[in-house]
Amino acid sequence: MAATLTGVPAWGQRGAEQEYVLVEITNYKRLLQSDSAPIEIDEIFMALGDRELADANQLEETEGTDPLEVISRLMILSLPETGPSSWQSRNNVFRLAPVTDFDAFVAGIDYGEVVSSEPSERLVRVRVDPAELSDEKYADRLRRSGRSPRSQRGMPEGFRGGPPEGLPKSLARDFAEAFDNSGFGDRAFSDRVSENRFDEDDDLQEGDHVELLIAGEPYEAIVRSPDSLGRVRVVLVDKQRLAEKFSRRKQRTTIERLSELAFLAPRSSLYPIDPTKPGGSGFVLRTWSDRSGSYKIEAVYAGVDGDAVKLSKRDGEELRVPLDRLSADDQSYVRAAREQSAQDKGNPFASAANPFSGARSVLALLKKPDFASLKEIRGKEFASWQFSPNDYAVSPKRAFTMTKAVELTPLPDQGNRGEEMITLDISRDGRRAIVQRKVDGGSSRDRVFLEMLDLAGRRSAGLIELPQYTKALAVRPESALVLLGGTHFNDDMNTKVTLAKITRGGLKTIALWEPSPRDTRRRGVDQAWFTGPRHALLGVARSDPVLWDLVEAKAVFKIPVGDRFYVQRLGAMGRLLAVGSESSVSLLDLRKGRHLATVEHDLSRLEAVGLSDDCTRLIASSIDQIAAWDLADGSPLGKLTKSKPTSDERLDWVDDMLVLADGQRLYDLNRGIMLWEYGVSTRGGLASETANGRIWYGPRNEDGQDPYIASIEVPHHEARAHSRVLGEQQAFLAARPGDPFELIIETDQGAVAERDIEAKLTDAVQNAGFAVADSAPLQVRVVYTRLPERDLRIRNWNEPPWTKKFVIKTIRPFASALVLTDGEDNVLWRRGWLAEPMGIINMREGESLDDALERLTSPNPDWLSHIEFPKKLTKPGPVTEEGAYGYSRLSIHGVASNRTEAKE
Repeated sequence: MAATLTGVPAWGQRGAEQEYVLVEITNYKRLLQSDSAPIEIDEIFMALGDRELADANQLEETEGTDPLEVISRLMILSLPETGPSSWQSRNNVFRLAPVTDFDAFVAGIDYGEVVSSEPSERLVRVRVDPAELSDEKYADRLRRSGRSPRSQRGMPEGFRGGPPEGLPKSLARDFAEAFDNSGFGDRAFSDRVSENRFDEDDDLQEGDHVELLIAGEPYEAIVRSPDSLGRVRVVLVDKQRLAEKFSRRKQRTTIERLSELAFLAPRSSLYPIDPTKPGGSGFVLRTWSDRSGSYKIEAVYAGVDGDAVKLSKRDGEELRVPLDRLSADDQSYVRAAREQSAQDKGNPFASAANPFSGARSVLALLKKPDFASLKEIRGKEFASWQFSPNDYAVSPKRAFTMTKAVELTPLPDQGNRGEEMITLDISRDGRRAIVQRKVDGGSSRDRVFLEMLDLAGRRSAGLIELPQYTKALAVRPESALVLLGGTHFNDDMNTKVTLAKITRGGLKTIALWEPSPRDTRRRGVDQAWFTGPRHALLGVARSDPVLWDLVEAKAVFKIPVGDRFYVQRLGAMGRLLAVGSESSVSLLDLRKGRHLATVEHDLSRLEAVGLSDDCTRLIASSIDQIAAWDLADGSPLGKLTKSKPTSDERLDWVDDMLVLADGQRLYDLNRGIMLWEYGVSTRGGLASETANGRIWYGPRNEDGQDPYIASIEVPHHEARAHSRVLGEQQAFLAARPGDPFELIIETDQGAVAERDIEAKLTDAVQNAGFAVADSAPLQVRVVYTRLPERDLRIRNWNEPPWTKKFVIKTIRPFASALVLTDGEDNVLWRRGWLAEPMGIINMREGESLDDALERLTSPNPDWLSHIEFPKKLTKPGPVTEEGAYGYSRLSIHGVASNRTEAKE
């Protein structure tokens, strides 16, 4: 196996290197075996051989205090609150910084006994008092320190401690009944979260007694709460009987010492029982056998029909078995069930109800995916242009003009390390928003919330916390629908997709299914797009996306992209799909499953594609160019060259030839310039959405400020006014066809390399329609040279930094850069590569570290062969670094300021 190394920067001078301390916990292993430590529930079921329950409980733990978390928090709390801090841990050793006074740090340790200290090594050994490892003790220590949980946001990377107190991982909500209403319901709603309970029309209620199979044997449990993903949290009644199933004493005592065993179970595996009646009701999954004992089946008793017994299998199939063919025990069971049913209903001949019938039965939510009618949208070759935009356009709809920002509900503060607005989606009429936000609570304990807002009525449906390790893949504000998926890709638990509706205060699950066949190499979904209230496109990177009927869990059309890189964008109606790949953009009809047209492009790797609302124009961008086409005939509308490379995730047409990239950069395609740039003064930039000539936005990073959503017209008044005085297209051209460029080459690779570079540059310049001259204001500058030597400190990836097992290697990175400038030193276009080790150094088989460093710092003589000069070069704007001609700073009040001149 090839060795893996990582390049890390040097720690600096010796004086700076002393500003840390190493804390070694001498009783670390014993603390981790504490009875209060939480237990991973999936391991319990895996030990019993029950894979279904193990899958449902991945990443779930029993209640308890994780000693590692509390130790980590104690380490953080011991650092002086003097500014940015950092720490790392490996096994039982913690490295804390900055700690300038080693003796004072040691004297301040009050959470255990100092066994020894070595000031010369900056090392102290501590035996931690187990009594200090409780959430209550830590909370009291935090109060006495005068620090608040919010002040701990500066905690360093690697923090593994969670907050001392926490909310439930999921909250059951008071669900509204209507699925097809497009509003919030027929009554007003408040921000108050109602008490946890199931839907009124659910079969299960909180506190119900249910039966489920664990490793093939029935156990009784009590319903506690749902988690909106077709699963139910239950508490096992007979914990002792389960513990006795373990042969090893340690495993038995682990179960026995639990105050309770609460876990998640698929809703389809639960069967109601009545604990007040001997033997419960008839709705119990049990093993049935024939008289000979040769044949067995697991099923639920569902009544009698003449001389036959009706049995319902787990998949809902109903069987009729002659009573006299069953075993003696089964016949006795049936007689007892009939007597019980007669006592309940007063009719000795009545049959029990089928627990699998009804729209909201226990099996109704979990659906079996239907791939039977899946069809592939096959690619076509076109002799002529046949696409008609009129079939896919939507009528222009004026968006609601929001004149005042709407504030979002504050996120719960549980020692948050950061708060972030992940996604912002707006309905086409601009009246409703769905916001997805995240709280970083440390380690992997991120908490994700949804909030639906009535922007016109300035009301919120309240925060909805998603189950842990769950995120919204896509939302449809018009219908208040959300598609939920897992954040831990390819885990069995997180390969399912849930369709839910946002109602007053909660989520109402509509359907749950597994969209990936079991034999799929990469299972799960990491991207989704609603195409309508009932259909969505689901996919995973580098695989074929599939259009699904969400309610029926039915696969409709597959788009064959294979393992190629692609980007896509839906038209406003959700019927037209643009799929961009390396050399073309294809237009597909998702209703009929047809390939409609293909537009060829010569852009480098595509970053994004976009469609106008009337579907008459197509836009596509790479890191350095934007191109547009007229979809009435497939002809190109123009191409813009960016003065500075940018990566675009979303493109929106906002006017005739104005395109907004990522809600921030407004490009004028006619002039070939970045007309305007929008931004906020906070870190993290904007989270934004664009529709019908308006942009809705909020600060992506919510730390230290009240989160909000505001809206402005794009382009706004000042941008339109400045655009009118800027001049026509010709005024922005930096180079016209035939203009000469001077070639300036800097290289240390010798005369042969210089002549090769000159020849390749000459070809590139002339192919773009320009000329080459010995002297000219327009210049092509090339740097192709070794950089000065520098030392690189390298350690083995598996060794922590404080072991000081470094090797120091001297390297000389190689720079390859190309810059086009005008006579005023404005950069018109640039390209560049730096050959040096970046991050992890992956060594090839048989390669030494020196060989790997030589390979990674070697020049690439063919780099110029792949460069294509732009044929249209425009002058960058002076106002922003990205080359805009105007800038607006946005705030909660809209446009806070405008600037049309460069900063002095």
